[in-house]
Amino acid sequence: MQKEFWHDRWQNRQIGFHQDEINPYLEKYWPKADQTKTERVFVPLCGKSSDLLWLSDNGFEVIGVELSQIAVEEFFSDNDIQYTTRIFGKLTYYQAEKITIICGDFFELTSDNLGVVSYVFDRASQIALPEDMREAYCSHLSTIAAAARLFVITMEYDQSVMQGPPFSVSEDEIYKHYGSGYKINKLETYDLLAVSPHFKEKGLNHLLEKVYMLSPL
Repeated sequence: MQKEFWHDRWQNRQIGFHQDEINPYLEKYWPKADQTKTERVFVPLCGKSSDLLWLSDNGFEVIGVELSQIAVEEFFSDNDIQYTTRIFGKLTYYQAEKITIICGDFFELTSDNLGVVSYVFDRASQIALPEDMREAYCSHLSTIAAAARLFVITMEYDQSVMQGPPFSVSEDEIYKHYGSGYKINKLETYDLLAVSPHFKEKGLNHLLEKVYMLSPL
């Protein structure tokens, strides 16, 4: 999957993956901020998600990365947030008081670019990537956010019936990529097909959404 795929999706407004509402698992499971220190959350492939606002409103400093300049600028304009920009190599930083979005390629990020983060919120990053890119994604994420706890949401279905994105990411794959470096706690399994008739129309007979919290060993 090439970068142009996502640029074209935003340019042509094919952004059905964008959700205006706050992700319900954030409100249900996300740890409360430690008010005695500054805790930073990294949101890879963040788009213009309202989850960034929820995290900020709940006491966290938020840093996202997003390939599409359209998505980044719409996040700030849609929410009437003033920002400044600075360029660091191939990356452009859009900075507000408690929210920074880095516009550029996730794989160009280094731990120096990112700084120290306490958590990673991966709502839809892994399921946005085909299998051959997910291994590289997980490896790079574990490198640049080595000390962070990972909050990961996946989808599981028969990939032979429906092609992604969103792609199917099995529980076995989570253990394959993260099992050696993290304690994996599955928080919830939800039958998404029961409330998503459009996926039934695509021929799926099962579709599970799974939520994990991964803690570095």
